[in-house]
Amino acid sequence: MITAERNVPIDIITETRQTYKKIQDQLTKISIAIQLLEGKYRQYYRRDYQREREIMEIAFLAKSLYLKFEYTLQEIEAKRKLGDKENILRRTLSLYAFHGFNLREIRLFF
Repeated sequence: MITAERNVPIDIITETRQTYKKIQDQLTKISIAIQLLEGKYRQYYRRDYQREREIMEIAFLAKSLYLKFEYTLQEIEAKRKLGDKENILRRTLSLYAFHGFNLREIRLFF
């Protein structure tokens, strides 16, 4: 849904970041609960390795997707800055051309 070629609404960016924070909060709560069970209620607690593996997979997936999302946003920002620089250069060249300078000579300097 989010690629460097598409324009991304700010609402989606904000919502994605908030969702990732909520996921991280829930994973932290799960980790705290497991530590409490292993420490204080050790005699009643049995580890469920499959559940722990699934939680780890969810954490890994959330982190990797979020990092990909942030990387895509950085790529969009870099393209936007590059486009702004190109527009400034075009305007500058057109001003020099308007004043009678040779565009070939001007391009040698840039």
